[in-house]
Amino acid sequence: MVANKLNKVYSDKIWIFIFTILVPIFFPSFSFANTYRWEDITEPFNSEFELIDGQNVTIEIRIPELVLKNSKKILLYIDQTTIQSSSNYPSVQINNSIWATYNLSNSKFLNIKKKHLHAGANKFNFYLKSDNSDRGNSADVTIKEIRFDFADIESLREQLAKRKNLKFRTEVSVDNKSKENSDIKKSKEHQQKQNSLKKLKDLKHTTNVPTLFK
Repeated sequence: MVANKLNKVYSDKIWIFIFTILVPIFFPSFSFANTYRWEDITEPFNSEFELIDGQNVTIEIRIPELVLKNSKKILLYIDQTTIQSSSNYPSVQINNSIWATYNLSNSKFLNIKKKHLHAGANKFNFYLKSDNSDRGNSADVTIKEIRFDFADIESLREQLAKRKNLKFRTEVSVDNKSKENSDIKKSKEHQQKQNSLKKLKDLKHTTNVPTLFK
């Protein structure tokens, strides 16, 4: 009986070890994660965060269709520092695809393939790729700033602003047209109701006319 309890305790400890150590190493998307949102990619992402072994940071980045259509390449600049000397650079996995995994180095730039991105929300998962040869010297990494490196950022801002204004005007126009159609429909229904009441009143008046000659 005691032996069975001890075996169960050791078994539970082994599973806890596998979950907390091995799973984050081989499946970084299953690690404990913090999530941020980055809505405007024409401005830098300045929410500083730290990366440690076994903990992910996911940034949901909204990328307009215009950017993917007009940009020949997508360069992502990542300003990162380590507390101590280490070769344990961050890795970035895009949209949970093992084929869209990028490893950061001293260059601080990632040349992202457009086929790994899509218009709308994209998930960038930041994590530390464990290096067994450097495990004793593993260091936390601090991400200070992230930004997209566009050739002409001002022109891009203007195009996005124009598209946003055009979309807003279109939505307003559609709303106004819908309201106008609704008002016309209500007016017709009211007129039909009035006509029906008038016919009913005329019919009632005709029925109540007294007969003068019998």
